[in-house]
Amino acid sequence: MIVAGVGPGLLTGTCLVQFDTPDGCTLLQAAEVEFENLLAWCEVTLPKADRLVVEQFIINARTIKNTQAPFSLEAIGVVRAIQLRTPPLKLDMQSATEGKSLVDNKMLRRLGLWFRGGEGHANDAIRHTVAYAIRKGWRDPRMMPPDA
Repeated sequence: MIVAGVGPGLLTGTCLVQFDTPDGCTLLQAAEVEFENLLAWCEVTLPKADRLVVEQFIINARTIKNTQAPFSLEAIGVVRAIQLRTPPLKLDMQSATEGKSLVDNKMLRRLGLWFRGGEGHANDAIRHTVAYAIRKGWRDPRMMPPDA
């Protein structure tokens, strides 16, 4: 199963992760994509995926103060438009807390999925793909800390 992950924003975290490989999982690609390049990323990458996981953007009282809020909504729109043109690719939306509460930085490192560089947006996208895979029943012995 190959899962594409997107953490939308002015600088959008993106990834493509393959699960159920001999090593458990493999990071095929990860990047932090500027908004103007997101459409091209989607057109090239989404056809390679079996599933798409996108961090949900919830409009609340803080949204008014966040000047980057429109980019998050627009990025989701771009991703969704390409997803709709890429059957049978299905979309799964997750809240930020769903990914972060289930998959921490240490787990990403243990799984060999940690992305070095950037501002952490790519790791957020990777975190969402792992959370999705876990919810669908995927397991890897490296998920647990060595002393657990």
